[in-house]
Amino acid sequence: MDIWVKQAKYATHLPAFWSTPAAVRPASVAVVIDSGTPDTLDSSRSKPKAMTMIRYAEPHLLSDQGSDRGTAYRFSNKSLTLGDRTHVVWTDTVAITKGCTYDRTTGSWGDIVTIGQGTDNHNTPTLTADADGHIHLAYGPHGVWSEYPDDAIWPRGSFKVTRSASPNTLDGLDILSPPVGYRGTYASMLISHLGRRCLTYRGGEHPPSALFQMVNEEGGWTQAREMMRQDIKPGYTHYGMQLVIDADDCIYIAGHFYSGGDYDSRGVGLLKSADHGLKWTDIAGQPVDLPIRWSERTAFPTAPDDVDARLTGMALDPQQRLWTLSTGQTIACAGLILGRYDASAGHWWSKDLSSLLPTGRVAFQGDLSIDAAGRIHVVATAPVAAEVTAEGKSGWGHRSCEVFHLISRDQGETFDCQQITTKDDAVANWFPNLSKSGPHHPVELPTIMFTQGQTNVDPAEGCKSTTKTNIYALRIESLD
Repeated sequence: MDIWVKQAKYATHLPAFWSTPAAVRPASVAVVIDSGTPDTLDSSRSKPKAMTMIRYAEPHLLSDQGSDRGTAYRFSNKSLTLGDRTHVVWTDTVAITKGCTYDRTTGSWGDIVTIGQGTDNHNTPTLTADADGHIHLAYGPHGVWSEYPDDAIWPRGSFKVTRSASPNTLDGLDILSPPVGYRGTYASMLISHLGRRCLTYRGGEHPPSALFQMVNEEGGWTQAREMMRQDIKPGYTHYGMQLVIDADDCIYIAGHFYSGGDYDSRGVGLLKSADHGLKWTDIAGQPVDLPIRWSERTAFPTAPDDVDARLTGMALDPQQRLWTLSTGQTIACAGLILGRYDASAGHWWSKDLSSLLPTGRVAFQGDLSIDAAGRIHVVATAPVAAEVTAEGKSGWGHRSCEVFHLISRDQGETFDCQQITTKDDAVANWFPNLSKSGPHHPVELPTIMFTQGQTNVDPAEGCKSTTKTNIYALRIESLD
């Protein structure tokens, strides 16, 4: 049944999907894992044959010394493939950036590479590549709250940015470029078709804003530009900013307006620039005044206001159409909202994917990627709502969290859903991170990284948690 919903030109919410009858919701599917053993997601529901034949490799344990946010956050790309090599990065406890490479010609993972030291569990390495195949990486700061171990020579709040010494390797990533960033946290970085690094992050004076910088024609960084802000008293903010760049070098930036103060998320916002960051517009190409605050004009489809809506993904398909993914943070009904912008008609289409998850599970984290064949990949962290509610907790790191992979081969009309983590009653499987395309690293078959373990075991440690987790990389070997 077609459940795409047409949005008004600037509409952001999807009121109708909450009343979708249970009788027309898609059933879960039986999945054949690499070993050939069926792993039924929900035995109480009917299990039609999946339309997509997918073969996963065995999840590869990269580290048992992972940070409690080892593969966080989803807007920071942590895996990419160039030719026969797949490169991945993550954070080991407390804040050590690590990397590893899988070689398809040998069918094996290489040695673990220690790249550098961040400040705390917000280290958040973000990976991309340039036209020559050199790997670029940014990682490290947590605003003004945490110092680097080498703080005397590396300013807090600045990102450590580096470029590999040779193409398609992680060699030389310990050699740093000059610092960039202003009280920064949460980087998303890509290299444009012109070869310029583009960086968006949370930073600036309190309350922090969403900022953007890029390398200019002379090779230096532009000044930090304020893109999104919240007019609140000094306090906590979060934007979850992500970059995508299309075939014409048009830059898209999106995020959400979250505050830890009087409200949760006011909603989401999206901007684009067709002239390498000089002028910015809404999705329809109409000029905007920066920085933007929340408004329907710059928003995209999300779940209703009261679910604390967040951006959880943004991607371009082979036709250069823009797609978004949004979830909420409330266990009662979070939604998993896929949006697609129709440039010719000037409106959004949106669709709720939450009914694809097994009964009783609610998505509160996610990620989105579209591969070179146009297949849509969504991953979602989904705890069991009743268990979370009964224990009086949030979904954050709850032991019932598992990761699900949703795939569509028909531009989002239908999806298959499969659980890709093995249930562990004691700890969470969460923080999924999909390979995301960049101008110089399209996705053929994405790698899915995730963290398995507890979080905030000792609250007194705060963001310098010494809790150790398992870090996994799951490769998709084939998809028919």
